[in-house]
Amino acid sequence: MWRIICISAIIMTISFSINHSIIAQDPADSAFMRRMLIEKTLMEARGHLEQSDYNRAVATLEKNLGIIKGDKPYLETLRLAYSGLVRELESKGESFDLATYQRRLAFLDPTTARSGQKTQPLPTQEPAKPAKNSTAELPVVNVGVITPVAVASATQSGLTARGKIEDAPNALQNPFSWNNSEQKYQGRAQRQSAEASFSRKDYKAAAAAFAKAWQEDPSLDRPAQERWAYSRLHTISQSGITGMPAAEALKELQAIATMAPRLKPQTDELKIILSRTNIVESAPTHQETNGWTTTATPSFRVHHHLERTVGEALARQLESTRTAQIEKWFGTAAEPWNPPCEVVIYATAAQYATATGVPATSPGHSTVKVEGGRVVLRRIDLHADDPNMSIGVLPHEATHTVLAGRFGNHMVPRWADEGMAVLAEPSDRIDRHISDLPRLSGQTGLFPIRTLMMQQEYPEPRLMGTFYAQSVSVVQYMTALRGPRVFAAFLADGLNHSYDQSLSKHYQTSWEQLESGWRSQGSTAKIAVTASR
Repeated sequence: MWRIICISAIIMTISFSINHSIIAQDPADSAFMRRMLIEKTLMEARGHLEQSDYNRAVATLEKNLGIIKGDKPYLETLRLAYSGLVRELESKGESFDLATYQRRLAFLDPTTARSGQKTQPLPTQEPAKPAKNSTAELPVVNVGVITPVAVASATQSGLTARGKIEDAPNALQNPFSWNNSEQKYQGRAQRQSAEASFSRKDYKAAAAAFAKAWQEDPSLDRPAQERWAYSRLHTISQSGITGMPAAEALKELQAIATMAPRLKPQTDELKIILSRTNIVESAPTHQETNGWTTTATPSFRVHHHLERTVGEALARQLESTRTAQIEKWFGTAAEPWNPPCEVVIYATAAQYATATGVPATSPGHSTVKVEGGRVVLRRIDLHADDPNMSIGVLPHEATHTVLAGRFGNHMVPRWADEGMAVLAEPSDRIDRHISDLPRLSGQTGLFPIRTLMMQQEYPEPRLMGTFYAQSVSVVQYMTALRGPRVFAAFLADGLNHSYDQSLSKHYQTSWEQLESGWRSQGSTAKIAVTASR
């Protein structure tokens, strides 16, 4: 199956200012990776606990017991898992396994698993939420569309770390207690320094002090980890993330999202910004053939007449965009494409039109060919005289090539293909599409969402503007509801089975409710959707 994807609208530019160079400090890599593994294991185990799958929660936690070094939240989560499993085994009368896990539970909490004593049931709900005045709204992290996030202040009451176990009451009288160690003392001092810097909104200093505190005492509670993560996020955004090596920046963003899951939307936005302008680590190669320079990276071969440094920057940007879009929509690591995507950059629009047969008014297009569910050809054609080529056209077309082949034998329907690709563009261009909907609605009416999704190809020419703008708006709305990966899963199940089933499975809603929710969002609140065509 062949497909040519074109964009026919002008793509606006966007710029980002870099104020000064600040790079957040990080603990030693080995300690950092150990902490990451602990947090990952805790997240997985807590997910099992929420599903009352105590056996899997225990297995997950016991697997990494050798690295935790007495981590209190980890041990508390293990205690909860043992408690739930013991209660489950008691109800089933499985005495052999019951004795084993009663002994392990008694080691962690003798008061709840004495011989002959029934264990207490696990809590059925989260701890009470803190009052509204227990969180402070911090300043906006100025990275484009990132919004402020409420992060608990160190001095505010009502916040307790989940799974926190206080030291025994007589710990201060014990000269060998961890609380009386020099390392613990240094950790407290660094923690106080970090909290003071955070209160002054000196986030660079706070990030550095929290890192030192964590090195001395890796038992930072959850509110402190959120403040540390926010400090790192603020620092990296103000320093200009595009000035950092790509691998280092991505590692930092992943660490922030792991420490404070509430900040993941902000780190995802920074990954998109990074994908537009940053570089891949492997050095591209260059080859001269018949007057063309070919700049090659693992997944792209860029043919151009540009300066080598410019061609190399574009090749690196393509690799970064590919990585970011795969992560955004599918969350999976991807091997380099084989064959690589061929990218041809013509000097002018006229040369582009002559060579491709596509009108010179188009800023670029991509072509894909899928055979047996495998992409056997990816190609992008652009022209260098378009002022928005690198900032808008390139990420848009690269996203088309990322989506190709991701849905088995199905080609991505045009409405989803265009909607997802536009979301890789600058935010002002996205807004322009959506803000055009009221005018288009008055001219042609809009598609009911279910009707839009049933269309595999473009509509008739007079409806193209409506189709394009509405596709962007619907994809953005559904992505905002459950995240990009849920939307991609919805699309896959819709193509392989039915959109009716997929909507119920992934969004737990009806077409009428989806339509109503989409219409009531700010940009389309006054739009009357045409019932039929």
